[in-house]
Amino acid sequence: MSSASPFIPKDSFKIGAAAKSTAATLTGKRRHDDEEAEPLPIRQRCFPRSEKGLVAATAREAGDIYVKRQRAMSTRASSGTIYKALEEDEQFYKEALPRPGHEVAGSKRLRTLLAKRSKARRRKQHGTWKLRASVGDETLLETISTSGQILLDYRRRLNLFWDFADRNGLKLAGDRSFDNAAADWSDLEFLSGEGFHVGEKLLAALKKWALVHRDTGCLQLPRFEKVLRSWRKNSPAAARLPMPEEFMWIIVGILGWAGHAEEALYHATLFECYPRPTELLHLYVDDVIPAAPNSREQFVTLVFAPAAREKATKTGFFDECILIDDKVHRDIGPLLTEQVERRRRDTGVSSDDLPVPLWSFDSRNLFLRWKGAVRVARLPEMHSVYQSRHGGASRDQLRKLRSAVEIQQRLRHATMNSTRIYNKPGRILELVHALSAEDFSFAGRVRDGFGSFVRSGGWPQPPRVPTNLALF
Repeated sequence: MSSASPFIPKDSFKIGAAAKSTAATLTGKRRHDDEEAEPLPIRQRCFPRSEKGLVAATAREAGDIYVKRQRAMSTRASSGTIYKALEEDEQFYKEALPRPGHEVAGSKRLRTLLAKRSKARRRKQHGTWKLRASVGDETLLETISTSGQILLDYRRRLNLFWDFADRNGLKLAGDRSFDNAAADWSDLEFLSGEGFHVGEKLLAALKKWALVHRDTGCLQLPRFEKVLRSWRKNSPAAARLPMPEEFMWIIVGILGWAGHAEEALYHATLFECYPRPTELLHLYVDDVIPAAPNSREQFVTLVFAPAAREKATKTGFFDECILIDDKVHRDIGPLLTEQVERRRRDTGVSSDDLPVPLWSFDSRNLFLRWKGAVRVARLPEMHSVYQSRHGGASRDQLRKLRSAVEIQQRLRHATMNSTRIYNKPGRILELVHALSAEDFSFAGRVRDGFGSFVRSGGWPQPPRVPTNLALF
């Protein structure tokens, strides 16, 4: 008589691995102990010490378990154990199958140690450990908290302040003497036409100097700080005017016509995403995430300050992202993806090797070519590449393409006070009035054919520009 129950359909005998394994156990036909289906945990002393070893051990253990389970599935199951086996089958796939990977490579302690070892190798590039604070020097963390250029600027301003005190016979001993000398120095700089930012930088330099060279670790300068408030009130800073979109396309067209298509793409990307210019300049090819081919959101993403590099943005955050949503031009995202492939091809570096910079030019050449394009086009009030960041945000606000909160988040400002300076529609329109009809026509041609011009190099000739153009 058949062991199958008449109340169970014939198709229900198609059971999984857990059902057959259970049946084999009940019928007493299990193989030798070394052929059991359940894997034995790997001992801690057998853990591989490298990532390649972990991968190899995981694959080897998974293969052994697969062979053992195939041997255990050779016995037919009886009807009395089918229901129980089917109930356990789903739980088996949820718990038993991931077990080999957890036992081989799932040790949290091992992963933590490997990550710590990798971080230690990167951090030792800054220097080795030794006593620094105890002997009167700056610690390693204090040194890397500020960039080298800022440290040099602090040193230069302190030397100028020491020279001022020597020329006037001032003795700098206690906090009161420092406070009075800094206040007198502020009067001199204010009457010389300097902005209040000069005093703020001296204050920051004095505080950093006091951390190491003062017994108390600080300087109390209440009078100097009050003088700085008056200096700020009576000497407003000259704000950078936002760049109109027409100015941007004219600069892009001149850069492309002069043979600098890569700088032209950089400038258009800066206007589209309005990141900080140095952030965009220091991106790597791995920081550009192309659009997924089968995704509904076809956006190219820029990642600033990835946490793996352990270097935060200006505001102290990691993994900040900007989506290129084609508010300025639809080809900027695809062109950046092509730039990534071109840079990898030109450098001969694959995605698994060392990171490759996204751009082949440096900041000095970029600024010189940008200034040359501005001078050739005779664009007024354009003094810094940073104005393109201002221009992109002001354009979106003027045309109501984004809300004020969206613009603040895209600019990555901590408060709305920093975003208010971009709301200058009148100044943008004032600058646009300085363009001629020929300039407007050239800007429109560059905008309409931007993608094809970058790919082919057939840029239109700018107005009033010689054929063989050298920007610097």
